[in-house]
Amino acid sequence: VVDGFFVKRTKDVKESAAYLTIMTRFLQKLYLQKTLLSCRKEEQVACSQEGAGSDSCVLLTFSDFNEGAMKNRAQTVKEVFAKQLMQINGISGEKAVAILRHYDTVAR
Repeated sequence: VVDGFFVKRTKDVKESAAYLTIMTRFLQKLYLQKTLLSCRKEEQVACSQEGAGSDSCVLLTFSDFNEGAMKNRAQTVKEVFAKQLMQINGISGEKAVAILRHYDTVAR
């Protein structure tokens, strides 16, 4: 788990495409019978209350989602250390988190 997301590692482009196909079908089934509503990040609480219901789902606008997902956002030293740890063969996200519980950074 990195930044709250499960990271799926694939061995090649073909496996990546197959995984994305499976995830696309999963998301299509998940949202098929729902009304999707979009709100800006600062409006999300109000939108969630207005659109509350099992047949609707409130999501971020694409621009807000994209802004939060940008790779060049400022990262903490701890986040960089976690990413460095996961470059080591055999260190998964779970193992990196366990290491970070004891050592916040390389220096500590």
